[in-house]
Amino acid sequence: MKVLTLHLKATHIFANRVNLGCWTDQTDVQLYQKLFKHIQQVVTGRTIKISDEGFSKQAKITWYLLTQFWVYEWSKNWLIKLQLDGCLKNITINQDAQWFERDVYQQPVHMPVAMMKLSTANQLLEIQAILFWTSVEMYRLGCRVRKFVWSATIQMLIIELRATETKQWLGYRIVLEAQGATLLTAIVPNGYDINSNGKKREINKHIEYKAYDKLWLETQDFKVLFQKQKQKWEDFWQLFDLTWEADYLWKHVYHRLMYQIYLEQSLAGIQTLMWADPVPVTGDFNCLIWQCDWRPVLTGLLAWLIGGKIVAQQLLIMTQPQLPLTGQRRLTIFLLNQSIKIRLSHAGMAVQPSKPLKVVSQGEKMICQRQCWTIVWQND
Repeated sequence: MKVLTLHLKATHIFANRVNLGCWTDQTDVQLYQKLFKHIQQVVTGRTIKISDEGFSKQAKITWYLLTQFWVYEWSKNWLIKLQLDGCLKNITINQDAQWFERDVYQQPVHMPVAMMKLSTANQLLEIQAILFWTSVEMYRLGCRVRKFVWSATIQMLIIELRATETKQWLGYRIVLEAQGATLLTAIVPNGYDINSNGKKREINKHIEYKAYDKLWLETQDFKVLFQKQKQKWEDFWQLFDLTWEADYLWKHVYHRLMYQIYLEQSLAGIQTLMWADPVPVTGDFNCLIWQCDWRPVLTGLLAWLIGGKIVAQQLLIMTQPQLPLTGQRRLTIFLLNQSIKIRLSHAGMAVQPSKPLKVVSQGEKMICQRQCWTIVWQND
C-alpha cells in the first residue's frame, strides 16, 4: 500500500474504507494498536494522511496524544500529512519532527518550584495525582517543554531552559490554563524570585498569585534568557548543519546526538571530537530507539564524511569520501576567516570555498577558486 488515509470522525474511525470501530469503545492503547496495525501495511517512505472530521472536538486528550506524540513516532518511517477539520491545506509533520524528542508519561507532576497549592475556581488540583503528560526536548531552542492534562478544560505547560556544556537548569516558565472565566490560584513559598501576571498577595511565609483563564509564573528575566538561548542554538545548528539525502531517520538521530553533545561539551571540544580520527562506528546513524551514544558515532564525523582533514588551511583528502548512493549530502566547514561548502553525491565530491583553497586529492594538487564549485574527488 502506498497511501493510507485515516478518517477520524466524531464517533468512528476509518482506515481508507475499513471501519475500525467507535473510538469511545477503545482505550488509547487499543486505538493506537489498531491504527498502527493498518499503518504497517504502508510501504516505508510512502504517505499516511490523517483527516480530522470532528474527532478532535470529541476526544481532546486522545487527539493530543495522536498529534503531539504518535505521529512524530510514525514520521520516522512514513510521510505524515495532517488535515484539520474545515481546513483544506495539509500540514506535513516530518520536517518539524526532525527537531524534537518526545516522551509520554503517567506520573505525578514534578514542578521546578515547590508549589504549595494549585486551584481553579476554588477547587484544589491534586499535584501528587497520577496525570497524563508529555515531555518534549526541543533541539532548536535548547529547552524542555512539558504539558500536563488535569481534565479536558484544565492543563499546565512548563518550559525549562537548560545551559549548554553543563546541563544546568537556567530558568522556567509555568503556565496554568483553563477554559472559560475561571479563577486560577497558585501559592508558593517565600524566597523565590518570580514574575507573574497574577495578582500578588503575601500570606504568612507564602505568596499567593491569582488570575483568570491563564496564570503564569516565571523566573526573573526568563524572556531575555530564552531569546539568548534561542540565538545560541541557532548559531550552533548553522555551524554544524548537515543536509542528508532522503533518509529521514538519519536526520533525526543526527540532530538528537548533536543536541546531547552541546549540552555536555564546548564548541571547541565538539570541533576537536568531530575532526578526530574516525572509529569503526563513526557515522552509524542506524542505531534505533535511542540506543546509540553520541561520543563514538560523532567521533571523526567530519573527517569521515570528506575522507580527509584541514591542515594549515589546506584540504587533504586521504581516503574516499562517504558518497551517498542517491541524492546529495551537503555541509559547510567553517575555518578562521574562511568557509568551505561541501557537496557529496554518488559521482564524487565538490567544494566551493569562500577564498582560494589548496586541495590535495587522489595524488593531485589543485587550487579551487573562490565561490566556484570544483570537483576534488571523482567516483571510479
